[in-house]
This record gives sequence, structure tokens and C-alpha cells, in this order.
Amino acid sequence: MRFLKKILIYSIIGIVLTVLPLYYVNNILLAEASADEIKEVTLTKVKTVFKKDGANIPDGAELISLTNKENVIAFLLDGQVILKDINTDSEFDRIQEYNDIVYFKPLYDRNILLYFIYDDGKIEIKTYNIDTKEKMEHESFKAEGFVRIKDVKYSSLTNVIYILAESIRDNNIVDKVYRIDIMKNVSLYLKNQNGIKDIELLNKDDRLIYQDFNGAVYDKGKRVVLKVKKTLFKEFNILGIDELDNLYLYEKEQKSIFVYQDSKFVDGKVISDFDYDKVISKNNRIYLIKGNRVYDVINFKEFTIDKAEEILDIMNGRVLYKISTTQVKSELIK
Repeated sequence: MRFLKKILIYSIIGIVLTVLPLYYVNNILLAEASADEIKEVTLTKVKTVFKKDGANIPDGAELISLTNKENVIAFLLDGQVILKDINTDSEFDRIQEYNDIVYFKPLYDRNILLYFIYDDGKIEIKTYNIDTKEKMEHESFKAEGFVRIKDVKYSSLTNVIYILAESIRDNNIVDKVYRIDIMKNVSLYLKNQNGIKDIELLNKDDRLIYQDFNGAVYDKGKRVVLKVKKTLFKEFNILGIDELDNLYLYEKEQKSIFVYQDSKFVDGKVISDFDYDKVISKNNRIYLIKGNRVYDVINFKEFTIDKAEEILDIMNGRVLYKISTTQVKSELIK
């Protein structure tokens, strides 16, 4: 009996010694680990919710644009181009010159900014590499009576640049278009005293199409007239081009988009329910903007950026928009 009692006592002691550590490990150590894990997940979610996503833009900023480098935006302020990381609101870099920068344009197919200085009667063309933060001088040319640059078009396939500049002569405003080729030859391509409202450059052909303020569009020096269902149309707004060098025109009376190529009508669509305020055309994509509504012209479809107070730019599938008077944000187009 005593032997059996000893075995029973030892068994109970063994069970207690075994169960208590297991209980401690399972219900205390593991419970604490689980609580910490849940807490960490919660913190991660909180951090995600409150993560800063947007950049403050000072008053007076102009040409607020997306760049080809993800998360980096650029704008012109006090003669300098300022680049910001839109996710952290930190300054990425600042382009400063001996004289004011008067205009810049991000290249949509590479991490480069094209920018311009006006000094002593000359326009100077320079580039800035976003990756290396290096500047490069390219060309300068005389521009008499220069007032401002209105637009710049370029083609990486034909390596030409066209600059639409406003000038003044004898108290009259004159719009001029300068052409620069791959050999850095500069020529005055076009001059118009009635004003040039818009220009568009084809991708594969060194061919500039322009529009005056009366709605006349000119291609190869001839006015564009389209015959659609036995009706002649000859007043348009230029919208842009696609990758096949189709030119998209907006006809005001019919509220229609006409697709034009090589003097011929190709396609069309009525958009009577969309009266746009702004056109964003780059990288062979065209968007019409009305408040926070966007109409994709190439694909004939509409989408909305719910939080946008104003849509500023669209490039390479990203949209840049204001979420308040001084703050901007970007996101991918769904």
C-alpha cells in the first residue's frame, strides 16, 4: 500500500509540475503575445489611416504638374521650379538659375524636365534630370518682344520642339511659334497677329497643327473642313492626338468630338451631357475636365474623382488634384 501511495503522490506531483508550466506558457505567455500582435495590427491600421498623403502648395504656384517620376510633382514659383514628394510633403529639389525660369514642362516618357529662361532678349532651353539632379544647357535664340511662353510641344520620335510664345510689337500682341530640330537649328515657324489658341504636334510626322481664336484649325497650311453626314464643319477646338496620330476636335454647335486624320473624318461621338472647362492632353491621352468629372476622350468614357476640388493634371495613369485650397493629392486612375 505504501508503495502504491508513493507512486500516486509522485504521479500527482509530476502532473502538477507538467501542467502548471504548460498552463503558464499557453494562457499567460501566449496570451500576452497574442495581445501584442493584435495591438500591433491595430497600430498599423491607425498609421495607415493617418499616413500623410498630399503636399502643400504655396499661393502663387503655377504649372502644377505630375512628373514621370512616381510621387514627385513640380510647380513654378518666383522664377524657380520646385519639386516635392507628394507623399511626405518634403522638398525633393529646387531648380534655380541666374535669371527667372519662365516656363517648364515635364517629359512624359522620361524623368526629365524641360525648362526655359528669358534673358537679354534670348530664350534659353535647358533640361533637368530628376534622377541625377543634373542640369544641361541645350540652345538659346533671339525672341524679340517676348512676353511669355504659352505652350511647348515635342516629339521623342522626330526629336523636334515647338514653342508657342506671345510677343509684343508696336503695342500689338503677336503669337510666334519657334521650331528647334535635333541639330539644334532654330527657325521662326509661324507668326500670327490674330493669336494662336492651341497647337498640336504629331508623334511620327514633323507636322504641327494649330488653331486660332476664331475656331479655325490649320493643317499643312490649309484650313480643316470636315464633312459629316452631308454637313460641313469648319470651327473646332483642338483636343489632342492619340498614339496613331489621330487628331481629336471638338465641334461646339453639335457638342461632338470628331476624329480626324489626313484631311478626313474618321470617327465621332456626341457628348451633349458633358460641357468641359479644361483639356489635359499628353502622352497620347486626352481628358476633358468639368469640376471633379473627367471624360476620357480616347475611350469615350467618364469617371469622377470624388474628393477633388480641382483636377490639375493627369499623366501616365495618375491624376493630380486639389483637396483644399493649398493641398494637392495624386492617385491612380481606376
